[in-house]
Formats: sequence, C-alpha cells, structure tokens
Amino acid sequence: FRKALAAVRSLGEKNIDVTVGETTRIATALFSKYATKKLIYPSPTLFPEKFLDAIERELLSTKYDLLIPMEEETQLLIAKNRKRFSCYTALIFPDYYVLKKASDKEEILKLADTLGIPYPKSFAIKNKKDLEDGAKVIGFPAVLKPTVGIGAAGVKYVEDFEELLTSFYENSSRWDRFLLQEMFFPDSWR
Repeated sequence: FRKALAAVRSLGEKNIDVTVGETTRIATALFSKYATKKLIYPSPTLFPEKFLDAIERELLSTKYDLLIPMEEETQLLIAKNRKRFSCYTALIFPDYYVLKKASDKEEILKLADTLGIPYPKSFAIKNKKDLEDGAKVIGFPAVLKPTVGIGAAGVKYVEDFEELLTSFYENSSRWDRFLLQEMFFPDSWR
C-alpha cells in the first residue's frame, strides 16, 4: 500500500490527476489529498474476471493517459490481458511472460548464476523431501520464502527443522514453490 501512496503523491504534486483503485475502502492511497477519483473494484485474486471487467468499465467511462497497476498480482493480470486494455490507455510495463519470469525468484537466481552475480546459498522446495534435503544443504538459521511475490509475504526465518516444517505447512496452501536460503549477514558474506 505504501508504494501506491508514494506514486499518488508524486503524480499529484506535479498536478497530474490520479484515480486510485483498490479492493477496500480503507487503503491508505484512497485518503490522499491527491486522489482525484476513487475506484473500489473486486479482488483480482478472488474474482479476476470481475476485476478485469471493472477496470475496463472505468477505462471506457473516463479517458486515461496511463494505467499503473501497483501490485504484482494486478500487474500480471493486466499484462496477461494487455490487448484488452492497450486500446484504451498506455501500459508501461513489459509483456506477461517477461513479468512472470522476472517475478519468479528461482528464475532470477538462475539469471544471477549465469551472470556470475553472487547470492545466498539457495535450495528449491516443493515438498517435504525437498525440505529435508534443503536443510542439509543450507543449514540453520535459514530463510524460507515463496518463489513468487513481493515484500515479506510468506517469508519465514527459521532456526531449526521443526520451525522449517511448520512454516512450510502454514504457507503451502497459498504458495506451491519456495526457496530455502542461507541466512545472509552482510559483514560475513563475500
């Protein structure tokens, strides 16, 4: 939510009209003095087609120069339906397949490896056997994180295998792939 508020403020301070859309009436950006119009739309996660329909209705009702989805889930959904929206307004992000690949931490690590960029020791996790194997390779303390998503959603710091197992099962209904990574301490890692 903070990045949306920052974008609204930045654009509004330049006297650019900003319509703020969100699934809830209590989103911080909706309360900005720079939000010239407010749009409450269905959850893109729970009701993707209804979300897309709401965005299209809004784009049909008002002329917009640009659509800036602020969250990964909305950006991916709009990108996947680019042809549906690009006739109404500008979309300034890459196509769906580029975004999808860039949002996958496992793919990013493969690219870093190819380019010789160092990163914390990591192990792909899909099931309990991977947890056991990953714990042997990575050790503890460690970080368990979903391979997709931004921010701290689903990120768990674990001290032992029991915490790792608990964290995995707590999050496996929401995500199906994870990375187990060594704990990174900047002063000791080179």
